Amino acid sequence: MPGDRLGGVDRGARIVAPQVDLSSEEFGAYVIAIDVNRSGAHASIVTGSGEAWIAPLNGGGKAAAVRTAFDAAMVLSQVPDVAGDGFLIGLDDGTARRIQPDGTEEKFTLGTDRWVENLTAAPSRGLFACSLGRRVLVVDTAGETVARWDDHASTPAGLCFSPDGGLVAVARYNGVTVWDVETGRQAHDLFWRGSHTGVSWSKDGAFIVTATQDRDLHCWSVADGKDYRMSGYPSKIRDLSWSWDSQYVCASGADAVTAWYCGGGGPAGRPPIELGYAYDSTVARVSCHPSELMVAAGYSNGTVLIGDITNGEALIAKPSGGGAATALDWSPDGATLVAGTETGTAAIMRVEPSKRPGSVSSP
Repeated sequence: MPGDRLGGVDRGARIVAPQVDLSSEEFGAYVIAIDVNRSGAHASIVTGSGEAWIAPLNGGGKAAAVRTAFDAAMVLSQVPDVAGDGFLIGLDDGTARRIQPDGTEEKFTLGTDRWVENLTAAPSRGLFACSLGRRVLVVDTAGETVARWDDHASTPAGLCFSPDGGLVAVARYNGVTVWDVETGRQAHDLFWRGSHTGVSWSKDGAFIVTATQDRDLHCWSVADGKDYRMSGYPSKIRDLSWSWDSQYVCASGADAVTAWYCGGGGPAGRPPIELGYAYDSTVARVSCHPSELMVAAGYSNGTVLIGDITNGEALIAKPSGGGAATALDWSPDGATLVAGTETGTAAIMRVEPSKRPGSVSSP
């Protein structure tokens, strides 16, 4: 059992590791999304009550956060803005909002009869992409549409840009469609039967991975189209995250984080590394560290662990409580981790630099 290998980290998961400075606030409603802006100075905490709280990460808390409401529209998606230090937020009224840390807001009308269900950004090109029903748009910083693809065979369930921002991958029923932003033409049609519920592109551009309704991962090599199936998950995979060097793709959906090695020829023939077991709980969210081979995991009991992919050891960053983890994001410098839960708890965890999980014995 993974918990035994980790020397008892799973047993209750109550003692926060000494390298972690933990603080938390209650925001009163299900946390839909948490994202840290490009400077790492603020996090946007979006809740099911239709609000976004822009919270400073330099010691501020709920009392210092800026609250923004959206006229009864429901927030469905969020990413850090492609320009500046704000956030882009997609709503169920067909609009996207650009929110600045001081709460000022700019509104883009993208459609009048569809929800802005998925958002993804390409900061290097100053573009973001969104889905509205079966339509996918690519929009620039001024709110102008630069590419548009209508009538996908099914409603897109996930979007991501290629690392250079030139292509957009759209997860759909029976696979992934990859579009060229400049030409508007289809670049790849990646087939695998079934419903694909999320998609992620490796940072080196070599692989595209999806989560499926059948509780599997599916991986394609972009260069030659060769594909791989990674199966055996006991529950739905809700989150994917690539390590900074693209060697591993980490996934939720099991009682421990699974990290699949994708170096060389891909994941074929290799079992995943498993790390970060929390007793009687399932991994709900994962987020890889931006510059080290570490991954944070949020669990169905509210625990947050940080694990070292290279040696499988983990430390406790947040104890259980507050309901299931629903959102998780690192600051760009990797010094701060922010997590949200289904009951409205937002936890800010500051992690001492150069203190890897493997350097600490289990509590």
